[in-house]
Amino acid sequence: REDHAATIISKYLMITGGATQGGTKRLCDVQVLDLYSPQWECLDEGAYATNLSWLRPRAMYNCFYGNKLFTLKPSMHEKMWELQCMEFALPEDIERLRHSKKRDLGLSEKLELRDEAVCGVSSIELSWRPPAKNAERIERYKLMIATSTGVVKDVYQGKETRFKITGLKPNTEYILCVKALYDDGSFLWSESRPYMTRA
Repeated sequence: REDHAATIISKYLMITGGATQGGTKRLCDVQVLDLYSPQWECLDEGAYATNLSWLRPRAMYNCFYGNKLFTLKPSMHEKMWELQCMEFALPEDIERLRHSKKRDLGLSEKLELRDEAVCGVSSIELSWRPPAKNAERIERYKLMIATSTGVVKDVYQGKETRFKITGLKPNTEYILCVKALYDDGSFLWSESRPYMTRA
């Protein structure tokens, strides 16, 4: 894929437009990559383009601005026929709105990394406190670790609320957060916290 538009919103990389390598076929789909997973997902297949056979393979019809995607749809005479605007709402934003509503109802949920962590020279052992509400609906937890260079990876997935991460560098700061995944597909993130391995 080349000559496409791309942007990063929070932890998501989004791409759209462009053409297949060599410019043989015009692409109008919208793909998103969760940088924490990493896993691609198609948000929009761009079916509208099947009726616009006059689209040029290497022309630029898409651009991102903030959390919005603007798509220019030309007529066969290359005049502007339609300007489409797609606004993206992030899962975190949706979760935040959901949580604010729950707080209003007195149903606040919180997933927390516990204060007590055992930091060794090359390991960090830590635990987390499940939310008070609907803990029985949690299918699994996902523990994420990030370095100061920005490398993020998944180090644990399972039902336990304690895990020891090994193979770390001495005297290095790591940022950790945990995600609870529910049986209905919803999820809850903890606040991220820094931990330092011993020298």
